[in-house]
Amino acid sequence: MASTLSTRNAILALLASEGPMTAAELAQEIGKTRNAINGSLYQMRLYGTKYIRIAHYRRQIGRSGDAAAVFALGPGRDVPFPKLNTPEELQKKNARYRDKHRAVLRLRMQKRRKGSINPFAQLIQQVTR
Repeated sequence: MASTLSTRNAILALLASEGPMTAAELAQEIGKTRNAINGSLYQMRLYGTKYIRIAHYRRQIGRSGDAAAVFALGPGRDVPFPKLNTPEELQKKNARYRDKHRAVLRLRMQKRRKGSINPFAQLIQQVTR
């Protein structure tokens, strides 16, 4: 029980001194696992401290998945979870994919238009001459 209380106190102290943070950032600062931090946050929000709220959501950089909740001290309601995969976001995501895979997509389109394409055909012609 003592480690749980110290984790809770550490979370409260960090949020008070550093400001709003995600569970991953809290875990990194405290030195505990993310599951331990999430468990403590859940218990604190459910039974204990009413002054921890979700201030906003932040996209995770370098990770796939949903946006991460940013926790803050203070009274108030939680911010609702954002709508993901709106048409605008999907359009941006598809544009990034097309930019990243432009060469492969171009070859696929050529193959569809002309039929089968052999990428080594030009090399074979050069060697056999």
